Amino acid sequence: MDLSGGLLDAAHLRSVASGGADHVHNGVALTPTVHRLLDSGLIRVTFEEGHWRTRHGPEFGRLDLTGGGGSRLVIEDRAPLWLPPNPRLQPRPLLD
Repeated sequence: MDLSGGLLDAAHLRSVASGGADHVHNGVALTPTVHRLLDSGLIRVTFEEGHWRTRHGPEFGRLDLTGGGGSRLVIEDRAPLWLPPNPRLQPRPLLD
């Protein structure tokens, strides 16, 4: 049984409306919750020191969300992203 349809979203690192490409090199696969956090600006994804990392504002030492049924999501500032092992499927650093 394929459950992947509802478990991951394709998220743009730079929105298409802001000039980002609609291409795999401008995207990452995220859970729907993390995708909404990215789109709302509560977290961002940056390329630092050769690695993609999560970032969030200084008001959070870490983002710790608790949901119904005891579910919990913790996003540490500067946590590395898990990426596909194939470099052709990984995002590329954004050029301003």
